[in-house]
Amino acid sequence: MAYLGTFTEVGTVDTASIADDAVTADKLANTINTDIATGVTAGTTASAALPKAGGTMTGDLSLGDGDNIKLGAGDDLQIYHDGSNSYIKESGSGNIKILGENVQFMNKDGNSNRLYIDNANGVTLYHQGGTKLQTTSTGINVTGSVTLSGDSENKLYNASTSPATSTVTNTSVLYGRQIDLYALDDVVLRSGTSGSDDILFLAGGSERARIKGSGNVGIGQSNPTAPLSFGKSVYGQPDDEDFYRIKIQDQGGIHNDVGIGQTVSGNMVFNWTPNTYLGFNAGTNGELMRIDSSGRVTMPNQPAFYSYKNGSYNETSGVNTVTSWTSELDVGSNFSSSTGRFTAPVSGNYLFSFNAMAGQTSGDVQYRIYKNNANYAGSNSIAEGGNWRQTCVTAIIPLSQNDYVTFVCYSSSTSTTQQVYSGRYSHISGHLIG
Repeated sequence: MAYLGTFTEVGTVDTASIADDAVTADKLANTINTDIATGVTAGTTASAALPKAGGTMTGDLSLGDGDNIKLGAGDDLQIYHDGSNSYIKESGSGNIKILGENVQFMNKDGNSNRLYIDNANGVTLYHQGGTKLQTTSTGINVTGSVTLSGDSENKLYNASTSPATSTVTNTSVLYGRQIDLYALDDVVLRSGTSGSDDILFLAGGSERARIKGSGNVGIGQSNPTAPLSFGKSVYGQPDDEDFYRIKIQDQGGIHNDVGIGQTVSGNMVFNWTPNTYLGFNAGTNGELMRIDSSGRVTMPNQPAFYSYKNGSYNETSGVNTVTSWTSELDVGSNFSSSTGRFTAPVSGNYLFSFNAMAGQTSGDVQYRIYKNNANYAGSNSIAEGGNWRQTCVTAIIPLSQNDYVTFVCYSSSTSTTQQVYSGRYSHISGHLIG
């Protein structure tokens, strides 16, 4: 036997010991392998083992249930299987980061997408391989419906037929048992930009109101041609609920209700509570008109005046305006008592009266009502030997705003005869009738 170095006997080595436990090259190699990598099965050569310093594995790394791959100084990251589920567990202070330009999550067979993160096109979420949600540069795209609060009755989805109108169209539907719109500021509803793009209101399965793209509003009308239109198919009488187009107030009884209606014959009627009045007011200007329960109409601001003569007017040759009157009534201050002129504040038809008491002994005198300095109506009075007589001229005159009316006497001579006697025996009046 060849050997190197010094051999010192420390015990007895006999042939039998060597035969029972022969030190062979294979046994020596196995022992070395076990020292290099604990747990390597017998028969693995030293060249096939993975050194502690690292290397390349040429086979599988198999761990049993509950055996972990632990990474990090404090077991920050663990990968293991507990016999039922597989885990990637991060228990350190940082995050789990998955780095990649494109990241794809698939089923176990690798043939159905679950989540795909595309560096160029965003994130796509799948259900059983079908695309359901995609992110874009401006928001998200949803394929199918969005169910709210886990309730299938509350959802947002796209449909080819409107569930509200049954119209075949590409429509987005917000569907639910009850839908509330709540805004801290304005709620804005907008249709398109065309005059045919309407906003519809449906209730009870039927259209009840519509706002046209032109701005016209229809209640009970699908094609309103006026700013506000009402339509009904059945009309009644004021004692019938079918009478009302607009009910302003429900007083608990049909006869007491306040509103506008249309009778069967087509007449429009305003109905209000018995034994009350219908008033028309203009803000701080107060009441302008009133219709009481008996149908009487009063208009406290209707232009009107009444004046009687202040001092007698004696016969004077020619055409002369009678001046100097005492005003008893002048609603609107449109009559000048000094000049005897009434100026129309508004256009309309006016009723005027000129009532004069005269006592000349001979001849005659004409009493006239002038419109804008031209004779409009007159009467001739013949002397009765000094006896007093009464003459009245009445006329309905159409006036435009700022037209004026005066009261005139005509005579062919001048005398001391009183042609318009002083006081309440001679008076003039006028008022707007419509």
